[in-house]
Amino acid sequence: MNYSKLTDFNGTPVAEISAGGYTAMIAYELGSNVIRLHDDKNGIEFFRFKKDNPAEVIKQSAEVWGLPSLYLPNRFADGVLKTSDAVYQLPVNEKAPYNNHIHGFLQKRVHTLAEHYADDNCAVVKTKYRYDENDEFFQYFPVRFLAEFTFTLSECGLEHKIKLTNLSDKMIAEAEKITELYLQQQKFHERIIKTIGGVVTVTLGVTLTLLGLKVIGSDDDLPQIGNDENVA
Repeated sequence: MNYSKLTDFNGTPVAEISAGGYTAMIAYELGSNVIRLHDDKNGIEFFRFKKDNPAEVIKQSAEVWGLPSLYLPNRFADGVLKTSDAVYQLPVNEKAPYNNHIHGFLQKRVHTLAEHYADDNCAVVKTKYRYDENDEFFQYFPVRFLAEFTFTLSECGLEHKIKLTNLSDKMIAEAEKITELYLQQQKFHERIIKTIGGVVTVTLGVTLTLLGLKVIGSDDDLPQIGNDENVA
C-alpha cells in the first residue's frame, strides 16, 4: 500500500514515501536531499546510504550523500560566472590546482515542506526554498528566486522536478543565462538505473518560470551552451 509520512532520520525531519515497490526519504531541511531511494523488492539502495548516518554528516558533505539539490551547478573557473549583462564573482571552494566554485548552495539550505500525500498510483512530496537577501550567498549572486521541488514515486521509479521562478528585477535575459547552466546539468544527470529483474527510471525535470513566463517545456527546448562558457 502506498503511503507518505513524516518521521525523523538520525536528527533531521524527513518525508518518507513508498509506492510501486520503492521507498524514498526526502530530508527537506538538508536541502531537499533524497537521502534514500530503495528498491524494496530486490533490496537495492540506489544512492550511498547508511542507516546510522548522523544528519550532521550528511549536512557537512551533502554532495556525496543521496541526491542533493546542486545549484548553481557544475564548476566555474576562478569562481567567475558571466551572463549576458553581468559578471558575478562566486567564492572559490575548490582550491588549487583547480580554483573553481563548485556545486552552489541550495543543498546546504533548510528547505520548507509544502505538501506530502499518497494515493493509489503514487506518493508525492513537495518542498520549496525562497532565495533572497536573507541568504548569505546573495552577496555573490543577487538574483532572487523561488525554488520548488516535486518528488513523485510510483512503479516507474522516482520523478524529480524542479521549478525555478525568477523574483528579481533583473532582466529576463540574465536570468535565462544563469538557469541555462542548471538545465544542462539536469539533462546530463537524467539516468536509467538498472536493477535486478527490472528497470527504474530516475528523471530530473526542470520547469522555469521567469518573471511569470514559462520558457522551458521539454528536453528538445533545452538551450545549448557554447564551448566558450566558463564551466567544466
